[in-house]
Amino acid sequence: MKILYAIQTTGNGHLARAQSIIPRLKEIANIDIITSGPKNDFY
Repeated sequence: MKILYAIQTTGNGHLARAQSIIPRLKEIANIDIITSGPKNDFY
């Protein structure tokens, strides 16, 4: 399975949730990640 995971980088809420979701998705799929918004050093 392939997944394209998009994250909005405004604020840290979306990024914080993605931190716990992405490792689980990597266990079951080939995942590509894209971001949108201002540069954020969180990810």
